Amino acid sequence: MDKRFGGGLTLSGSYVFSKLISDTDSYGIDGNARDHYRLYLEKSIGAIDVPHNFKLSYIYDLSFGKGKKYLGGGPASVVLGGWRFAGIHRYASGTPIALGNSVSFPIFNGGNRADVTTLENWVNDPPNPGWRGDTRFFNSPCTFSVCNAAGQPVQPTDRLGGAPRFNGHARNRAALTENYSLAKTFAFTEQVRMDFRWEMLNAFNRVRLATGSTNIQDPNFGKVTSQLNDLRRMQFALKLYF
Repeated sequence: MDKRFGGGLTLSGSYVFSKLISDTDSYGIDGNARDHYRLYLEKSIGAIDVPHNFKLSYIYDLSFGKGKKYLGGGPASVVLGGWRFAGIHRYASGTPIALGNSVSFPIFNGGNRADVTTLENWVNDPPNPGWRGDTRFFNSPCTFSVCNAAGQPVQPTDRLGGAPRFNGHARNRAALTENYSLAKTFAFTEQVRMDFRWEMLNAFNRVRLATGSTNIQDPNFGKVTSQLNDLRRMQFALKLYF
């Protein structure tokens, strides 16, 4: 959708609903494939599957100043005229997650997948303090895999794990982002002008927690220690045209 309104407002937006299924996420032969002669066994949701992706951007030339509807002259026109407000919004689903384990095999050089009993209940949502007292992205592995009496996940050593390449039921946090800018043009002569711009990225300081370790046998499995997106940032710029 693209629309230009009278009064200085321009909108541009898009929404994509999609599903990505594949048997590999790399070019050529996938080194993690279980059986290169039966690649259909690798079929799953792709690593970059994003079911919902909405984007909206807009620019609004404020109706103040010379040639505008309001304050066409005088000191107020100089101060308030020539300003532009713009925004970019993006709201998208998180990408799917894959889990592994610490089991390795001499003749298999790929990453071994975890062995799980269900594709549900992987993610601790919301990520409250979890089963070891830390903030955990995942639930206890005992909720979706076999555990021993000590509460540690038991992974088979005589076969590859049964989890899919990626699980569409367990995803990274959704991307929710708002960026804004406020700009003004100062015209000195017909050929000389200067642009001032103030930008705010991730304006609401939203946090997308990272998964932490995805190795089901790692003591730090799912322990949140970082985030996927940048913190809120602001920047100012001046640009002279001559």
